[in-house]
Amino acid sequence: MQHGGAIRNVWAGLFVLKYDTTLLEAVSVDTGLVLKNGYTSKNITKDGMVKVSYADVNPNYEEGRLFEVEFKAIGTVPEGKSFVDIPVELYVED
Repeated sequence: MQHGGAIRNVWAGLFVLKYDTTLLEAVSVDTGLVLKNGYTSKNITKDGMVKVSYADVNPNYEEGRLFEVEFKAIGTVPEGKSFVDIPVELYVED
């Protein structure tokens, strides 16, 4: 997930990626440069979710990658597509 710089002063967030486990396997999740100075928790669940939570008392103002998830295709994907749903919660200080 890439942060383009439009969001500022994010002191906490929760990212949950939901995917079809019959088609994809999450292999790894790594923190990007934007989240490098805060506390992060990363978890890949067996029921098709990748969760990344973040908190920092001094919000990071950099542009760049928040995190990166690597998937492996494990099934036959109809029409070459699979869904990845990304609900996001951000807590921003004005």
